[in-house]
This record gives sequence, structure tokens and C-alpha cells, in this order.
Amino acid sequence: MTGTQALVRLLLEQARLDREQGINSRGLVSGYPGSPLGGLDLELNRNLDLLEKDGMTFQPAINEELAATAIWGSQHIHLYDQPEIDGVFGLWYGKGPGLDRALDAIRHANMGGVAKYGGMVLAVGDDATGKSSTLAYQSEQTFIAAGVPFFYPRSIHDIIPMGLQAFALSRLAGCCVGMKIVVDTADASSIIDLDQIRPKITANDESGPVHIGRHDPALVREDRLFNLRLPAVRRFQKAQNINSIIGSKPAIGKLGIMTVGKTTYEVNDALASLGIDDPAKAGIGLFSIVMPWPIDPASLVDFAKYYDEVMVVEEKR
Repeated sequence: MTGTQALVRLLLEQARLDREQGINSRGLVSGYPGSPLGGLDLELNRNLDLLEKDGMTFQPAINEELAATAIWGSQHIHLYDQPEIDGVFGLWYGKGPGLDRALDAIRHANMGGVAKYGGMVLAVGDDATGKSSTLAYQSEQTFIAAGVPFFYPRSIHDIIPMGLQAFALSRLAGCCVGMKIVVDTADASSIIDLDQIRPKITANDESGPVHIGRHDPALVREDRLFNLRLPAVRRFQKAQNINSIIGSKPAIGKLGIMTVGKTTYEVNDALASLGIDDPAKAGIGLFSIVMPWPIDPASLVDFAKYYDEVMVVEEKR
């Protein structure tokens, strides 16, 4: 399975999971192709029969902003109509600069909120080295500026389970949730154990009025984002143990290494090349961060306080 195929499978899994849980949902996927997600639209078209069978609509957009506008529009259906369905979950996709272009619509969606049985996930293709893009792009700063929490899958193996967590979090906290997918993840292929793609999610947090409302004033939307939705994100992150220790804890903590996203595997490879096959025996502990923002500071403190030194390995800035 490739990275783009994993995104297609994510949509199918979300639709099937809803059906198993008695949620009568539909799906909408829209975006604009661009490296490293340039082949996603082709993969969606190849699997159109499967998507439509599970109640999903694939609508390619003229540009990224219209795609984001359409998906947020799907979150409004219960405000003005009496639909026969419970909600629409939406996946937006685009490359890094496309996130910039769609930012007006995304800011409105994130401030305004999503539907309880809807959800809005943003799959952003990042090309940090400019391998096949005119810009060497990094989406973290844009997500943070818009107040959008985001996941950073370490590899193809993370795309489906983290995507399911992202939809669950979007519904729970009422906000958009991003997924940063880099070139190495999107372009690679791997064997995926389909019995391990559904994480156990316990989403029973009572976060207050976090979902989309009808004609909410601007200051009310802002207040809900920063004082209700983002705190709910942190609680979800802690309850699901999303950022976590890898391997065993050393008897004597000399060096603690915090890795962000795909750097987890790169650090492991670097340690192996130095002959360190068991980091714990060398006094080294590893902490994998796959949700860089917002982050629960207590988890970082609990890890760091055990070590003489702490090193953070992340991408670019």
C-alpha cells in the first residue's frame, strides 16, 4: 500500500466504522492535486466504485480554497435543513502552498466549528526539501497560526490509525484537524497489517458547545476555539497516549531524545549505525511526538526530568 492508497483506505474505514457504530454518515473528499499528494485524485478515481458504495462523494476542486469551502459547507446541513443522515465527514487535500491559499476558508471552519457527526480533516502534502515543488514547504507554522491541531504520521503505517483518530478528535472537539504527510511517506509503499489499523478510541469528553452553531458572533467563535476546543484536544491527546515513550526506560537516564514525526525512524537508524541497537542499555530514552501542536506539556516534563540531557530532533524550524 502506498501513502495515497492509505488515505483512500482511511475514508473507507471511517465510513465502515460509522456504520458499525450506528452513525448514518456520508463522506465528502475534495482538494487540488499537488506533490507529494499529486496522485491522490487518480487513486480516488480508481476506487470510485468502492467509495460510492460506502456513501462517499469525490469532488475534485478548481482550487484548494473552493475545496475547503465545500467541505465546511457540508458541516452546516443540520443548521438549515432536516437531512435524513446524521452528518458528513470531509477530507480536504492539497500541497503545502495550497494550505496557504485555502486559509480563509479553513480559518472560518476552525473558528465556526464542525458538526458532531461530521468532522473535517486536512491532509497536507509537505515537500520540505523542494524535491518536486517550487517551494520547500513546512506546514506546521501555518497550522498553528490558524489554530488547527495536527498529526504528523511517522510512516505509511500511521496514516490510517491517525486519520481515524483525527476524525474522532474533530468530532469531539468541534475543530478541523490536520495531517502533515511528507514526501517520504506519500511516495513510499509498505505492507500494512489491516488487523492493526483501527486504534481504540475512547472519546467521551464533555467539552461544552464546541460544534458548529447558527450565526455565532465572531468573538464567541474565537472564545470557543481557544477556551473549549483546544483544551479538549489536549485532553484527547493525553487520554489516547498519542505522544509516547518508545521502547523501555533506561536504568540510568543519560540522554533523552524527543523525535517529531518521521524523525523517529531516522534517529533509530542513526543509533543503529553507531552500533546502539538497544538505546536503553546505553542510557538513552526515546519519546515520539506525532501530534506536535497543541502539545500536553506535562508529558514532555515527565519524560525530560529523568535525563541529564534532552535533545529534540525535528524537521527544519
